[in-house]
Amino acid sequence: MGTIFSHMQRVLLRFASSWWLYGLVSGLLLAQVLRNTVPGDSNVFFNAGLDVRNGINPWLESEDSINFQFLNGPFFSILCSILTFLGTQGMYVFTCLATVALVPWSALLAGRLFGITLEGKYLAGVSSLLMLTFPIRANLQYGQFVIPYVFLLLLILYFHCSQKTSAFSDFAIGVGFIALLDFKPHLFLIWIFIFFGLQRKFLNVGLLVGGLAELVILKLITGAFLPHEWFSRLFNRGKGSDGLAGFYNLHTLTVQTKLPSGWDFFLSVGLVLFLSILIFRYTSSKASTFVLLYVALLPVMHPQDLFLLFLFAILLITDKQWSKLDFFFVGLGLVWSSNLLALAINSIAIFGIYFTFTNIQRSKKSSLELSLLILPCLLIQVSEYLGISMDTYRIIANILAILGALLIVGSHSKKNGLKQLISQLNAIQKS
Repeated sequence: MGTIFSHMQRVLLRFASSWWLYGLVSGLLLAQVLRNTVPGDSNVFFNAGLDVRNGINPWLESEDSINFQFLNGPFFSILCSILTFLGTQGMYVFTCLATVALVPWSALLAGRLFGITLEGKYLAGVSSLLMLTFPIRANLQYGQFVIPYVFLLLLILYFHCSQKTSAFSDFAIGVGFIALLDFKPHLFLIWIFIFFGLQRKFLNVGLLVGGLAELVILKLITGAFLPHEWFSRLFNRGKGSDGLAGFYNLHTLTVQTKLPSGWDFFLSVGLVLFLSILIFRYTSSKASTFVLLYVALLPVMHPQDLFLLFLFAILLITDKQWSKLDFFFVGLGLVWSSNLLALAINSIAIFGIYFTFTNIQRSKKSSLELSLLILPCLLIQVSEYLGISMDTYRIIANILAILGALLIVGSHSKKNGLKQLISQLNAIQKS
């Protein structure tokens, strides 16, 4: 008994020594977001779930035509109806805890897909850094479900690449992708094109069965197989908030410049061309180029939707010496809150990550590297003195971080990353 107890004690001590910072970062972020009222997105999901439980069409017009609309599909509405039994606050807490729990698992799965070994303190270090990026902060602050669905995607990819293809696995992938598209079609549609193959009939059967199940659920909830209320909301969503509606894309970035009418269009075209040439130069895989440009140019990405991109980018620079540009782009990706206490906590956490998990990067520790990580977050407090509002600064910093993450992923795709993953998927398709 004593031997078993000693072994358990050693295991717990190793776990604590590796994961203390992740627990600290996660706990502080949870304390920060949970002291506020339940956010709008979480309330939307809760109210939609209540509607489903009460036999009401959750896509009927609401009082606020911009912010309080349920845009997701019937599968997700059923999930929301189940979670309403937790209450409004309970559902929000569950969402946040699920996010915190699944970030390390997502990093672990993505690392294995890319052939990058992450375990112990190295996995904890990557997970801690991810927790401070703006996509995670947005998920926690808004009460979004993006992380669980990204985890589902990675789980599908992992099992598909690690096991021989079979009728059942293809069928399960097809149904799984319908669940992903049901939640956010713009975020997961690209993977359908990567997986789809004319000879994979059971995957196509899974897609068909999942789609038919959606129609049946829609009929049960709304009385119609294709309720026009849902589709009208999807198409009209972008009309709100001056056409931006919280989207993070090149158009949003150029609008912040407040150039004369027409010039923002030419700037957008120029950025697209520049980004296309740069990524095409670095990327040997056409599929990788397509994926990267899709993320960069699709005009309906919200900040929480960019988690997968930042996960890929941070993973792909864990096995090499970080450049100063890498530090700068990651630093821009950490910009989110303007709260002084949150900024202080973030700075302490960044110091801890930098000095404790040295294998996240193998470059020489220097004040410049730390400055590139921390200063972008701190500058949000003085942005107004520079004539830039805090919100504008946050948007500019985050979108520049997105472009930087795209370049990081693109520049590494020749060695590993998306090229390796897509090659594996193509090999399975042909087998």
